[in-house]
Amino acid sequence: MSYINWTTLTPALQQLADDYVEYAIAKLRSNGSYNTGNLARSLKLVTPTEQQNKVTVSVEMLRYGFWVDDGAKRGPGRRPPVSSILEWIREKRIRVPQGMKDTQFAWLIARSIGAKGQRFKKAKPFIQSSLRNALDNNMKNIANKGAVDIMKRIKQDIEGTVLKTGK
Repeated sequence: MSYINWTTLTPALQQLADDYVEYAIAKLRSNGSYNTGNLARSLKLVTPTEQQNKVTVSVEMLRYGFWVDDGAKRGPGRRPPVSSILEWIREKRIRVPQGMKDTQFAWLIARSIGAKGQRFKKAKPFIQSSLRNALDNNMKNIANKGAVDIMKRIKQDIEGTVLKTGK
């Protein structure tokens, strides 16, 4: 059980999380990384946690979101799933060679990526900048709401203190 009941602060933190997702989606759209919308739908700012006087903010998303943010180079090795390549072909409206089914073409691409790897994908950062924007826009509200909860607790402590007399 927490020493301070953060009832006033909790909605402010939820607003921070909502703003983060909004900014991150806007950044994904502006940097050309918004294709299927799967990454955008997976974005979630986990409720900040407090441990040892330190607040930790975590971001959850599909794993490839971190590759979009940092850039990636896929070396030779395992083939990517054909279903993902097939989805990519359809979304990018890539013309399938004549006489070949789209699944066959996707399989060939997956096999090639597995054998040769994939060229470097330029980093398109969106995680830190979106979090920074959300924090900048919500910091004052978070500070005020947190202060209200702290003051409530101080008042409870003062009112609950029994004054000792010198008898």
